[in-house]
Amino acid sequence: MDRTQSLSLRRMRMVIAAMALIWAGRLAWVQVIARDHYLNPTNIDYSPRTILPAAKGELHDRNGKVLARCVDSASVVANPQLIADPAQVAGRLASIIDEPVDTLIRLLSKRYRRVLLRANVPDDVVATLRGLVDKGIVTLGQATAEPAWTITARPREVKATPEQRQDLAVLLGLPVTELDATLAQPATALRLAELADAATAEQVARMNLDGIKAEKTASAPSRAAYLEPVAAAFELKLADGETVRQPVIRPEVWAALAPLWRGVKAPAADELARRLKVHYVALRRQLPVALGDALRAQIDAEHIPGVRVDREMAREYPQGGLARTMLGKVDREERGTGGLEQALNQRLTGTSGWMEVTVDGRGRPILQERAERHEPVHGRNIELTVDATIQSYAEEAVRNAVSDFDADWGLAVVADPFTGEILAMADVSNAKRGIDDMWRSLSLAYEPGSVMKPIVVASALQTGSTSPDESFYCPGTMRVGGRLLTCIKHHGAETVHGAVRDSCNMVMLQLSQRLGQERLEPMFRSFGLFERSGLALVSQEAKGGIYCGNAAGRWGVQKTATVSYGKGVQVSAVAMLRGYSAIINGGTLPNMHLIRRLVDQQGRVVAESPTSGGRHLLGPDAAAAVRHMMRDVIADPKGTGHDAVSRLYNLAGKTGTSVAYGTGDKRIVSMAGYGPYEQPRLVTLVSVCEPRVGNRWGGGTCGGAMRSILERSLQYMGVPALAGSSEDQKKDKQQ
Repeated sequence: MDRTQSLSLRRMRMVIAAMALIWAGRLAWVQVIARDHYLNPTNIDYSPRTILPAAKGELHDRNGKVLARCVDSASVVANPQLIADPAQVAGRLASIIDEPVDTLIRLLSKRYRRVLLRANVPDDVVATLRGLVDKGIVTLGQATAEPAWTITARPREVKATPEQRQDLAVLLGLPVTELDATLAQPATALRLAELADAATAEQVARMNLDGIKAEKTASAPSRAAYLEPVAAAFELKLADGETVRQPVIRPEVWAALAPLWRGVKAPAADELARRLKVHYVALRRQLPVALGDALRAQIDAEHIPGVRVDREMAREYPQGGLARTMLGKVDREERGTGGLEQALNQRLTGTSGWMEVTVDGRGRPILQERAERHEPVHGRNIELTVDATIQSYAEEAVRNAVSDFDADWGLAVVADPFTGEILAMADVSNAKRGIDDMWRSLSLAYEPGSVMKPIVVASALQTGSTSPDESFYCPGTMRVGGRLLTCIKHHGAETVHGAVRDSCNMVMLQLSQRLGQERLEPMFRSFGLFERSGLALVSQEAKGGIYCGNAAGRWGVQKTATVSYGKGVQVSAVAMLRGYSAIINGGTLPNMHLIRRLVDQQGRVVAESPTSGGRHLLGPDAAAAVRHMMRDVIADPKGTGHDAVSRLYNLAGKTGTSVAYGTGDKRIVSMAGYGPYEQPRLVTLVSVCEPRVGNRWGGGTCGGAMRSILERSLQYMGVPALAGSSEDQKKDKQQ
């Protein structure tokens, strides 16, 4: 082979090699880089995923009456980006949806919003943003993260029955099969749930399962930076191929933001700018479906751009305003934002499922292909211990007391003293005085005043420190630790029994000095006054306490004296009612219950709260003696609670007057009581804050409300009234 032939052969080989490389590159492009395009040139999702929404659970009273549920509704919404003239659209829309023109203009003009730039901004970066902050382009927010809990498991140590696993799955919002599969993993430790709320963590802890633990995550202050939708922050420009101007962050602003990304990945400037745009505003929400359909037809007929009618779920409260403070409310995404809706949100809210089915090029399902489906886990229906009828009686009585005595607010709690079941929690605020609604019966700890005295006497009797007939002397005033302490009157000679009936501070003071902190404080704690009551509502329930001016927690002589009649101590209404229940039921401190049971969407009971148990802290003789004293508080004409005497039932109770910490030293008057005296069925506590007219003491302000709640509730429950009471009622009606 000559030189010319050899050169030609090499050239041919090079050409073949180049063509092979081109073919290989093309093959790689087709099979790797552009694979999806050639397999699916129409961009059809051949396995589209359809979300299967979970139904939110309902709240029921103990008799099955629906207190809260989700229903279909309609909303009129708009996309401000599609509305060129907000004033013109608002004018056309106002008469259709019955909203003021000014309100619609404001909503339709809201095209841009503030955007979160970064959370947890380091302190050294804040100074570099000062120029942008001064111009109003960037704002800084200070916030403290809410405490959260992580539920962890050590699979090898977990010992739980199938029923316990089912209960745990419900608490965590997981299908039990998924929980079982997770716990079957060969891992030393794993996380079952993160960012769990306090109520869930407490319930998990109360299950006391080996290998399962709820750990609180630390919360720390965080500083966030936001980009404000002001003209100095961005401008509007037309991009290539677009007909609508898009927001573009000004170059000088973007450059000034550079230090903010120190230590984190900077977002894309165009993506950040797009997030400024508002694409959704609600003009009217939670309309009946039929009205929504009619409005949709009108809007379509008028050809109003950017406005539509959406279908959505709305939370409905069929009993109107009944128990609304306790029930709370939900936001647009159906997340609880207050009351039981918030505290029980995780159990009420289910987990959405999904379904995937293979489709052809036209998007039609291919029947021969297998569909994959994960069923949603629907939220649980929760049956409360509350009785809607008794709740209505309690609310009416408290509302009348707040109105009649021109008070700031009032509350009432009604419970079964044997089971600890809460039958009513009424909270009423005086709107005329600008007082906000609040779940005070659970979330406020306040000075109980003299309603504390039966617990002090029970403690003294239980420890053998006194007897009902022991006599003391009440001079009306006593100097203790350099301070003059007073009683409501000069009682003179007074027995322990008489001291409860007459609400004598001086006898209580002498008893507490005899007991001392060493015996009195442990008894207070054994009565559960400074702990949560077992309602599993940690995020809502207040804890009381005795606050001292020293780190050692030692009481001075004045503190020892005043706590005996409920001063210098804080207790929630539920905790006080729990302590009274121990006296009424013979000495056992019950766990309080507001949740009776959890029921799935098919009506099957998932979990049920036990109503037995509780620690025993009083002997029957001590409890019976204190009950007799409380009977005379009402039955004896000299008793401070005689205003609560009933013609229908023998009632017993105790009055109290105090001030509350953190409320501007306002007077809070209370009366706790139960009935019937012979065979107790119900116990209640009524408190009213700052009565301005009439009798401003516990018996005068709260006695009538307490009597009304007990009388009406006991009649409703079918408890026989006293003999001859029906004739008295007839005479009253005739008069």
